[in-house]
Amino acid sequence: ENKRSLGLFLDQTEVMNQPNDYIWLTYAICVFSIMVNVWSMKVLTTRDDHCITRLVNWDCVSNILISVEALLFNLDVGFPLNLSAICAVRNATVMSLSTFTRLVPVAIVVLRYISVCHPALFIKWGKEKGVWKWILGPVIVLCLAVWIYNLYTSSINFRSLRCIGREEEFW
Repeated sequence: ENKRSLGLFLDQTEVMNQPNDYIWLTYAICVFSIMVNVWSMKVLTTRDDHCITRLVNWDCVSNILISVEALLFNLDVGFPLNLSAICAVRNATVMSLSTFTRLVPVAIVVLRYISVCHPALFIKWGKEKGVWKWILGPVIVLCLAVWIYNLYTSSINFRSLRCIGREEEFW
């Protein structure tokens, strides 16, 4: 008897989720991403030192870490990286970094909006550095909340289960 999952047979989804056919493409994309982010950081550090520049540099660092984790995840390296506690921390960290990279453009837009559309408030709060405290605080709190949530739910998370070799428990 074949079990159905979201309109596909489970044996088909298992074949579709195997990255072995295109693993070289995954490695190439990750290496290229690391190279582009390192180059971007080099270019940005030679520019002026503003809060946005530092935030984009941190975004590049998080993109590099996400790419390295993708390489490690697809290489399926063994002990000691595949212990359940380490897998839970790895998963929570990747999810938190992914959240951060998605919030960076939002933070930049909010800063620009306040500086252009509300200049009196911008000056009152201490210009760019003062406003950054109000913008970056919620970004950090959200990323920490995502980290804690993913750490707490690691026993039912596919990525964590796959890391420790028990992905069949997810289905």
